[in-house]
Amino acid sequence: MEIYVGDMLIKSREAEDREANLRESFDNLQKYKLQLNLDKCVFRSPRTQKEAQRLTARITALTRFISRAGDRSLPFFKAIKKGKEFEWTPECEESFQELKAYL
Repeated sequence: MEIYVGDMLIKSREAEDREANLRESFDNLQKYKLQLNLDKCVFRSPRTQKEAQRLTARITALTRFISRAGDRSLPFFKAIKKGKEFEWTPECEESFQELKAYL
């Protein structure tokens, strides 16, 4: 992890380590009662079908906290439909941005 004055960058050598590194970082932030500025947090759009599947799994886990979760995430489920080549459409991107703003 690299921390600059007012900025923080969490990196992982392997994609498999990313979630564990983020979890550890967030645990430390919480432990020391530090807060993030959500306006400066960047969560990129999924680039692969696997990333989109992870996104839908996380949304499903948070369904009880998200009003109209099914409607909000429908474009993601359409994008990962079996037998169809993955494509992150403008509709997916719009839904993703709206969901981030909602959360």
